Amino acid sequence: MYISKTLIVFLVLGMLSAIPASAQTKEECASLSRSLRVGMAGADVQILQRILNRDGRTRVAEAGVGASGQETTYFGLKTKLAVIKFQDMYANEVLFPAGLKTGSGFVGIFSRAKLTTLCIESISAVSTSSTSRPPRPSITAPTPVLPPISLFSTGTPKGAPAMDFAVTTFTSATPVLMYPSTYASPRGKEIKLYAVGLALTGNTVHLGNVSIADTRVDSWGMLTFTIPSDAPYGIHNLYVSSSKGNTNSSYLIVTNPLIPGPKISDFSPKEGPIGTVVTITGEGFALMQNQIMGAQSPQSVAVPSGQTTLQFTVKATVPGLNVSSQDLPSLTRIPIWYYLRNENGLTQPIVFTITR
Repeated sequence: MYISKTLIVFLVLGMLSAIPASAQTKEECASLSRSLRVGMAGADVQILQRILNRDGRTRVAEAGVGASGQETTYFGLKTKLAVIKFQDMYANEVLFPAGLKTGSGFVGIFSRAKLTTLCIESISAVSTSSTSRPPRPSITAPTPVLPPISLFSTGTPKGAPAMDFAVTTFTSATPVLMYPSTYASPRGKEIKLYAVGLALTGNTVHLGNVSIADTRVDSWGMLTFTIPSDAPYGIHNLYVSSSKGNTNSSYLIVTNPLIPGPKISDFSPKEGPIGTVVTITGEGFALMQNQIMGAQSPQSVAVPSGQTTLQFTVKATVPGLNVSSQDLPSLTRIPIWYYLRNENGLTQPIVFTITR
């Protein structure tokens, strides 16, 4: 029987890609450093499948190619469906920060951060079963306050890092700050920073104009510092510097326990086209520095003393995107997460639905 050379090549590649890999290491966990989607291939895809297969709720397959022990290096439809299940399970950590409501199957920066955490925790579970080494501390998912990465596209989100088809790790590159354990905290509290590629020693946390050199990095790469007793109240830029370079910036609000943080009790309308003026009702608004965070550059809103309402305009001005309702296809309904922050804290999210 005649078999083409092309078919033989595909059969051999398929067999090789399904060969079980050895147990994961911290280096392998850190190799999830590029965004992944359907059609891509690489060793990091196999690690992704192995992490997903550790939980019965997110298995790539129950049997055959893609099942536990038969993970492949190809990102196909089965992997996408498993990723969607994973994203829906951890929506607070991987969907809401990206402005998404349901899983997309695209493995971006927030999904990679959670996958890396789960990967390292699985190693911790194995090691602590035979040693007295303390387990890796857990992080309570913070309230997401970052603007959505994508609103109107499918596939690779706008604003997402460019696809790098070479599998690299953060261990030899500039360190990356993923997120703090909280975005608002009083003085004297411990804050944990989840980052990838931090130096083991010599890290300095920069909180506005305050530098904190007395930091700890555990064996899992988690940095811990304490907010100084003299740190000024308010919103501060947050990043880490070391001999390996500076991380990207986040922020931290140093709150005053005597001043209540902002709260949103209601908002209206709940949906409408781009350009809609939304009225928020609540309490704890500052006279100045109230910022509406969401699918746009932050909007600063001044509130007269004692006023319990404020207004903002729905926009869609994220980096690389500037559209109007006329640019949207008919019957489009896009949920957008918004938050209000000021020098005293931040609110829980509200969801406004953009309509055509």
